[in-house]
Amino acid sequence: MRESLRKQLIWQGAALVSYFAGMILFLVVVMRIVGAPGQSLATLRTGDLLALVVSVFLLGLGGLLSRKRGGPVGGGMGPIQMDPTRGPEQSKLEALGYQIPPEHPAESEPARDQTIGHDEVRCPECGVGNDRSFTYCKQCSSELPE
Repeated sequence: MRESLRKQLIWQGAALVSYFAGMILFLVVVMRIVGAPGQSLATLRTGDLLALVVSVFLLGLGGLLSRKRGGPVGGGMGPIQMDPTRGPEQSKLEALGYQIPPEHPAESEPARDQTIGHDEVRCPECGVGNDRSFTYCKQCSSELPE
């Protein structure tokens, strides 16, 4: 693992610990204030007020650590850079032998007879015979004529 990535992960971990500690402390104090009968903000103790201030500080520290030391906000590795000289990678279907039909059929191709037999339809893309009950070609997955 690269040293810079290791540092980012350590700082992100410290930021998460700070977030969690701040949230837990905040929730404990709020639940003590809300859950106790007769308790209100007017009867807030100094310890509870100090705990609220510390929890807000921990939440802010978590955000600061995450942004300043842990890399970009959201934890991403930056925008995805595509190599314009490379084409798209082979899909799983193509690796299994399926032929992906072109988005727009070539207009220079001669028109093929759509029907083969009494209960078969020829695919307009690849020419394979398909059962009339099929909606899509069994070879190339293009839509069949009705």
